[in-house]
Amino acid sequence: MIEHIRVPFLQAAYDATAGNRKVKRKDYLPEGPIPVLDQGQDFIAGYTTTDNAYTGQLPAVLFGDHTRIFKYVDFPFALGADGVKVLIPREGFDASFLYHYFRNAHIPSAGYSRHFKFLRELSVRKPPLSEQRRIVNILNRAAEIERLRSQVEELLQEFTLALFNKMFGEPAENPVLARSADRHSAAGGDMNILPLGEVMELVYGKGLPVRARRGGSVPVYGSNGVVGWHDEPLVCEPTVIVGRKGSVGAIHLSTNPSFPIDTTYFVRPKKGVHLDVTYASHALRFCDLSCLRTETAVPGLNRTDAYRVPFPLPPFDKQKKFAKIVKLAQTTSELANTGSGTASELTASLMSRLMAADA
Repeated sequence: MIEHIRVPFLQAAYDATAGNRKVKRKDYLPEGPIPVLDQGQDFIAGYTTTDNAYTGQLPAVLFGDHTRIFKYVDFPFALGADGVKVLIPREGFDASFLYHYFRNAHIPSAGYSRHFKFLRELSVRKPPLSEQRRIVNILNRAAEIERLRSQVEELLQEFTLALFNKMFGEPAENPVLARSADRHSAAGGDMNILPLGEVMELVYGKGLPVRARRGGSVPVYGSNGVVGWHDEPLVCEPTVIVGRKGSVGAIHLSTNPSFPIDTTYFVRPKKGVHLDVTYASHALRFCDLSCLRTETAVPGLNRTDAYRVPFPLPPFDKQKKFAKIVKLAQTTSELANTGSGTASELTASLMSRLMAADA
């Protein structure tokens, strides 16, 4: 347990909001010399002129009185309209430390009412300044790892799309109302465009209520992805799961035995069709089955409509080559996720110890 004294909120920070100009939302500029920070989700909400700049001490912690959103700021800025509190650390406190501490504190929701009254009731741990800065350094490094992980995932998606286009040509438009796809070749004449129903069968998943799931190592798939675990698979081979109800047309690749439930279909290649599951999962995303959703109380995907969608089917060796390259790229992403997971666990553990009540 991290042992430090606690002090009341007002001995840790004070409210320096008064006396500063506030920029109304209607007066935000699309660009300008001074960024406007308000209580919204976006870190920078707009821009304004220098005469509206905040004139108090920096760095500071901003608190959204209605939204409970915290922002750390160490550069010239202007305050957005009503609802933002500027909090300045008192002697013995680091602004970055207070930012992390406050955003991990439990502040009950009162809807769109004011929340500063709850923040003022906090007691705040007071480690030595050197310890506060060490904690901040650890948390900032963990946040940077998470940022890089997100960047790797974005690059992987861009790479996969570019690779698909490079190897197989631009995905064909999805004429969802067509009775069938016209067979034609693309990418140098070695790829067929066939009706999806001639390439694969979309097999109904099976109902498995939460109470019947016995844990284990088998992922249970709903239309939005893994929703639980079971000890017996419905499908033993790698497959693609397609959202049937709810998240219509959502595509999930399962390379291990799995249990798709009755809100999904799973893919079974037609007899005599050579179809790599990794390739199929990406090609199905390009088919955009979500646009076939039926507008009922619970949106659904009709198989008859899906079977008419054009599906690009290249030679099997090209499918395997595509899958191999994608898997190599995914390995890099998984390594990044492992590092991010470790950093997230470290952050959670550190903040849990810091926020815990005195033993």
